[in-house]
Amino acid sequence: MALVVALGSAALAGACGGLTGDAGDHVEIRNRQCVICHEDEYAKTSKPPHAGLFSKQCADCHTESAWVPAKFQHPFPLAGAHAKAGCVACHGDPPKYDGLPTECVGCHQDDYDKSPYPGHQTFPLSCDDCHNTLAWKPASPAAHPFPLTGAHAVIECKACHQNDVFKGTPKVCVGCHQADYDQSPYPGHQTFPTSCLDCHTTFAWKPASPFKHPWALNGAHGKAACTACHTGNPPVYKGTSTACVSCHQADYVQSPYPGHSSFPTTCGDCHTTAAWKPAATVTHQWPITGAHSGLACAKCHVGTPPVYKGTPNQCVGCHLADFNASPYPGHSGFSKTCTDCHTTTAWKPASGAGHPEAKFPLKAGAHKVFACNECHNAKLGPNGKGNADCVGCHTGQHTRAKMDGKHSGEKGYPSGAAPPNFCLTCHPQGKH
Repeated sequence: MALVVALGSAALAGACGGLTGDAGDHVEIRNRQCVICHEDEYAKTSKPPHAGLFSKQCADCHTESAWVPAKFQHPFPLAGAHAKAGCVACHGDPPKYDGLPTECVGCHQDDYDKSPYPGHQTFPLSCDDCHNTLAWKPASPAAHPFPLTGAHAVIECKACHQNDVFKGTPKVCVGCHQADYDQSPYPGHQTFPTSCLDCHTTFAWKPASPFKHPWALNGAHGKAACTACHTGNPPVYKGTSTACVSCHQADYVQSPYPGHSSFPTTCGDCHTTAAWKPAATVTHQWPITGAHSGLACAKCHVGTPPVYKGTPNQCVGCHLADFNASPYPGHSGFSKTCTDCHTTTAWKPASGAGHPEAKFPLKAGAHKVFACNECHNAKLGPNGKGNADCVGCHTGQHTRAKMDGKHSGEKGYPSGAAPPNFCLTCHPQGKH
C-alpha cells in the first residue's frame, strides 16, 4: 500500500507541475499551471477561440467553482445592453479578439453615419456624450448648449433643429420663439425685450410670470389681466406710471362715500391691494375704536360731498348736540371733554368721572354705588345746583317729616316748601 501511494504521488507531481510529499502525509502544490490539465479545453474552445489569442493563464478568466461562466478581463465594463449581447455581436463569427478598438464608434460607426434623426455629421464621434449602454435610444444630449428641462426635455429634436440642421442653431429662446413673440396679442410684446426668460420658464409657455414688474403684483393685482392696467390696442407697457392713481383716478374722483376731493391721491394711505373695500384709514387723526369703528365715514364727515379736511378731532365737534340736549343729567355745568365721562364703546352708560369730587365725592363713601339718575331727578330741571333731590333718595330715617323734626332748632333750616338739594347747604359732601 505504501508503494502505491508513492507511485501515485510521483505521477500526480509529473502531471500538475511538481508535488512533494511530507512523509506520505502532506502534498503541496508549488506551481499550479491549469493548462497542464486543461490544454485540450483551451485548444478546442471556439466561442470565443482561445488558441493563439488568449493567454494560457486559465485563472485569469476561470475559477475552480465552475468552468463556465468565465470572468475575462474585458477592456471596458460590459454593462447595460453590452452585457446582454453575445460576443459575436462585436467580435464576429468566427470571432476576432486581438486588436479590436475599444472606442464606441469602432462598433457603431454605421449607426453614426446612417442616423437620420438627427443627422450626426456635425457631431463628435464620442458616442457616450449622448448615449449610454442601457439603451441606444433615447439619447441624452449631455453636451447640449443649454439644459433641456421642462417642455424642452419632452419634445423631439427636430422641433428646434429644422431639416436636421444642428450646427449653428441659435441658443437664445427667440431663435425658436420669434413667431410667439411677434404674434402675442395678450399682451402685445412689441415693447418687451426678446429675453423670453424674463417672464417665461421652460416648464410651460403659459402662464407667464412677469417677475420684473416695477412693483409686486399681489392681492387683487395678482388676479387682474395685464390689459386692465395696460390699456390700448395694442396694449402700452413702456412708460406706464407706477402710481396707484394712474389706474384708479376714476375711483378717486367718483367716490361718493366718502368723497375724495380733499384726500391726497396716495391710495396706499387707506387702501390695500387685497381689496379696494373696506378702506383702512390708517392716517385718521385719532384711533377709530368702539362704536366709531362701525360707523360710516359720512356720520362725522357730513355734507355733499362729505367734508374731510378741517373736520374737528374733538368729540364735541360731532357731539355738541348731544351735550346741549342732554336732559338727564343736563350738561350745562359740565366740561365739553366728553371722554371725562363717556367712552367710544357706548354713549351710555356714562362713567361720571367729571363729578365735582371736591363738593360731593363719588369715588368714596356710600354714593359711589349709585347711578346718576338715582340722585339727579330730571323732573327738577336741568342738571346743576337745583336737581339733586336728597330727600327723594333718603327715605326711611331721612324722610322730610323726620328731617324737619330733627332739624327744628337748626338756624336757616327751611320750613314749608323747601328747594331741592337744600341738604347740601349744610352737608356739602354728603356727610353728617
